[in-house]
Formats: sequence, C-alpha cells, structure tokens
Amino acid sequence: MTPQWGSWDRGYGFGWDLSRRYDRKKVSHGGCIGGGGYNSMMIKFPEDDFLLIFLSNNSDTTALNTVSQSIEAILYQEEYVVPESSADFSVAPNILARYAGDYDINGVATISISLKDGKLYSTADDNRLHELIPLSKTEFYYKGHECVRCRFLKAGDGEYTLKFQSATQVFEGHSIQS
Repeated sequence: MTPQWGSWDRGYGFGWDLSRRYDRKKVSHGGCIGGGGYNSMMIKFPEDDFLLIFLSNNSDTTALNTVSQSIEAILYQEEYVVPESSADFSVAPNILARYAGDYDINGVATISISLKDGKLYSTADDNRLHELIPLSKTEFYYKGHECVRCRFLKAGDGEYTLKFQSATQVFEGHSIQS
C-alpha cells in the first residue's frame, strides 16, 4: 500500500492510518456510530499477518484503546499493564513527602508530584491534576486510569527515579534538585 500522504512512520492511505509499532508496519482504522456509543478498531500488521478487530458498546474509547494497545504489546512480547482492583492501601505521610518534587522526563517534560491532605498528585505540562492511588509504598496508579502506573525508585541520597507505565509505554524521570 502506498500512502496518499506521509510515510509508514505516520501517514494515511486509502482510508487507513499508516504507522509503525514495535518496528513493524501497522495499518489501522477506527470508527463509531454517532452518539450511540458503538466503537470499533481494526488493526493489521501486514508483515506478520496479524489482524486484530475490537468492538465496544461504550462511547468512551479509553478501554478500547487500552485493550488494543495491550494486545499489540502481548503479541510482540513488550511491556504492558494489566488493570487490577486494589484494596485500600495507605502510605505513611513521611514516605509520601519523600516523593514530592519535580521530575525531568528526558529533557522533554517536567512532572510535578505534590502532597496535599495526605494524598499524592501528579501534574505535567498540561497542568491537569491527577490523584495517585497507592498500590504499595512505592507503586501508584492514576485515579480513574488504572492502566497508568507510576513507581518511585530510590536513586541516591534523597533522590528518586519516577517510572511511568501506561498500557504499552514506559518512561522515566529523575528528581530535579531545587
């Protein structure tokens, strides 16, 4: 298939999105039926002859995208997050306070972790505040987004590395000394 515009890294041809995922060509197309809450996604990896079809009767595409990205990761043996329900887990305020601060994400973005009323919150460049729900003393998930996790890893004297993982993406940030 020759793209009408763009390339295999990001293009569009004959009604299909063209991209690369896990160093392979990916052809995909999604759709919905008006306000009825029906969504679909069809994904093909032509080099490996994989075809994935996802159907949903939910107007929110978050679950559809999360599941499709997770299945892609499973097919290619890449990291992914499995949502799990969590029991109430509390972390001592003095431990939470250690995690508060700014974290540099490869010089591309800064994520701020703040402690308010005994809870941790994450804010990125978009200034949206996300509550972090503890799964353990070091691992948290974004409230309402169970597939987005972050883990605080001790990096040195009073410093931490913040490892984020969504359904299929992983990135790290290092604490910025003030």
